[in-house]
Amino acid sequence: GPDRLAAEALQLLREHKILSVRRRAAMLLGERGFANAEEILAGEIEKEHDPGARATLVSALGSIKSDSGVETLMDFARSRQEPDEVRAAACTALGRTGKPEARDVLAEIATYSPKGITRLIRSVSSAVRVAAVKALVALLSEAPKDKDLAAKAIADAVLAELRALKLPEGREWM
Repeated sequence: GPDRLAAEALQLLREHKILSVRRRAAMLLGERGFANAEEILAGEIEKEHDPGARATLVSALGSIKSDSGVETLMDFARSRQEPDEVRAAACTALGRTGKPEARDVLAEIATYSPKGITRLIRSVSSAVRVAAVKALVALLSEAPKDKDLAAKAIADAVLAELRALKLPEGREWM
């Protein structure tokens, strides 16, 4: 049908030599939610080496909002092998999914503060933490406020962590 043809055309564009064409094709695949878009995007993420293009693919995967896609996004957000740009894109995409299981991962990244030698080995960059905080705020703002105690507990922990951090004068978190 038309969906299959459109998905095949977009997959061909994903092999285009110009990076911006590949990025736009990835976003369209995710936004349109074609039947095999998740499979195509996952395969493309594995093949792509450019961090910016990988971040776009990860973001497109977040547009699909499937359970397996959310699992993949959580893996990318946690992965210390991925560049910050990819991890931040995964955090942002998790915030857009509306899936409650993304909360714990985002809260873990947003509030992570290792001590001692662990701080040098396992630190989370400020860019990734800020992306996680913003995504968590977006996710929590969608949660039913009075019924979701887990969301409130996470929100309180993140806000306490933010209050403890000092930003340069004139800078704000959001």
